[in-house]
Amino acid sequence: MLRQRPHLLALVHERGLTELMMLPTQRALVHEAHAAGLRGVRAAEAVRAVQFLVVGFVLVERNRERAPRQHPGEPDLWDAETAECDRSPAGAPALPPDQDRLFAASVRALVGSLWPS
Repeated sequence: MLRQRPHLLALVHERGLTELMMLPTQRALVHEAHAAGLRGVRAAEAVRAVQFLVVGFVLVERNRERAPRQHPGEPDLWDAETAECDRSPAGAPALPPDQDRLFAASVRALVGSLWPS
């Protein structure tokens, strides 16, 4: 939901209500951490890591949306030498990122590394 309303971060932050806004999300994450067997410092660290990742992701997305057109842009900067001769389209950093896929992969990787199997 936050990714759909990134302007809320600035609005809430300006009013000093960021922690209050994040409380329901933190409580839900604590519930999930406890269900996965995490307690104490490990649970708090996992909750904060997910929160920081999500908020950071939203801020980077927002910055990219609002930034002026870059000269040179990513496609111009990633040549064969920069990409270390990786010419495969799937691995080419020159392609625009699929933000939804990148977000899901990032959250999955983080949660997978913090939550016990």
